[in-house]
Amino acid sequence: MSTKKKQIKYCEVQISDEVFDPRNMKERITIFLDEDIIDHFRLEAKKEGTGYQTLINSALKSHVIKTPIEKRLEMIEKKLDRLAK
Repeated sequence: MSTKKKQIKYCEVQISDEVFDPRNMKERITIFLDEDIIDHFRLEAKKEGTGYQTLINSALKSHVIKTPIEKRLEMIEKKLDRLAK
């Protein structure tokens, strides 16, 4: 067996503005959910052949989209107020 270290090549990738959508950026968080909720999403994810976290994200996104725009603006304003303090 060789003891040589493998060389890793790093490069920069340019992403055009047409391809990059800041709404698709993700943030890593820690969240505590009920076990039955997680089991539900894991089962659904297995059926659909996708990740359970992706399904949770989709469910949350659809809930937010269904929230009236006025309520969403109010939530954003409150968050901005907290950040400004």
